[in-house]
Amino acid sequence: MNNYPSWLETTLNPQHLWKMQNATDDNGDSANNRPLGYDTVNDVYSFVTTPICEDTTYSMEIGPNNKCEIQDTNDMNSAALEIRQVGGWFQCTDLIKCPTSIYKEGGSVNNVAILMGFGNIPASQVADSGDFYVQRTRYAPLKPNKSYHIFAQFSGANYDSDYKVYINGRLAEVRIVGDEIAKNNLASHAGDVVFGKTDTNLDMGGVDVSFGVDQTQRYSCWISESSTLYSESTIWNIFEYGAIPVYTVTNQSELDALGAVAFDDDALGIRVDVSGNITLRFDTITYDKWTSIHAQYTGTGTLTLQYTPNCNIDPTRCTAPNGGTIIFELIVPITIVVKDIETKSSIAGARVYLKRDSDGTVLYNNLTDSNGKITLDYIYTGDTTVSGRIRKASSPTYYKSTDFSGVIKNNGMDLTIYMVKDE
Repeated sequence: MNNYPSWLETTLNPQHLWKMQNATDDNGDSANNRPLGYDTVNDVYSFVTTPICEDTTYSMEIGPNNKCEIQDTNDMNSAALEIRQVGGWFQCTDLIKCPTSIYKEGGSVNNVAILMGFGNIPASQVADSGDFYVQRTRYAPLKPNKSYHIFAQFSGANYDSDYKVYINGRLAEVRIVGDEIAKNNLASHAGDVVFGKTDTNLDMGGVDVSFGVDQTQRYSCWISESSTLYSESTIWNIFEYGAIPVYTVTNQSELDALGAVAFDDDALGIRVDVSGNITLRFDTITYDKWTSIHAQYTGTGTLTLQYTPNCNIDPTRCTAPNGGTIIFELIVPITIVVKDIETKSSIAGARVYLKRDSDGTVLYNNLTDSNGKITLDYIYTGDTTVSGRIRKASSPTYYKSTDFSGVIKNNGMDLTIYMVKDE
């Protein structure tokens, strides 16, 4: 993938782009250039060597009760707009104790704001006094020291008549409405544009609310665009290209070395950084519902991703952004234990013959181990009926041949077969 900040600047080319890489520059395409730190008297912020998105070495940090301001401009907030979009990478560092502002433009009459409520629940809103009020949220908090991409999108009646908020590329599913968006534009909201603590109250459904900042907040690669309505796929790319993986692997040994992993609201779980073809087996790796990308394959060949019932990876949450292909194979275990019907003891050295009924394919034809067991893996594509025969015609004990059948399901097949001595 391309260098992320450069991709934002040259390919996406938004009106405003604040990379926040130890510089206040606005690298956007707008003639109304708006650098960070407009309020030179009251703005308090710094750049720290804590990257929160790809291909960066810094992020902008705002401490408790502090802010960083941007000068008003017609293509952001001081003129009526049919489209209003803003967002970027954000990281909180603690659980908040007061209503907290991440970003806002406007104030107690009209505004666009990205906020956090108690327990770090994210919410974002558009308020146009007397005309409409829409808020988006999700029922999951922003966890301290994890990176999130938050993107807010307003579109008037000439477009979608909606306000959407995407967190790590996925639409926030809870939509709260005061009045629906029925007009073409969002009115001018020329209150200050501010990262961090607000300098004015914000209208929230007809009630003015004060928002502060009571913990350190970090920002990186924020953009603003009001001329082109981004598609969901574009918003996804803005997120995915900037997501830092929790783990990067290049082979099976590195994947196995991770052991049991439980991803929890992560932007990107595992990156498979291999250019060509590779087969990897995922086992004892689990994901919660908020982890956006379970696995990402950066190559241009084919990743054969095998996973077991111990892994709840979701194929719809696996990506290959550089044009590669991912093939998914659910590997389920087949276990057959052979025992003596009278003594219930295991029978070692019994020959197990197992075939798939649909086409006669032989799946196994070998002897049980010292524990009277055979185990094998099977690529599951649907419930599959199988049948077979077990023979034990060698000393010291002989057994009658035993036929059996079963069904391989999505969790595999586990059979215990009892044999009768051949007296």
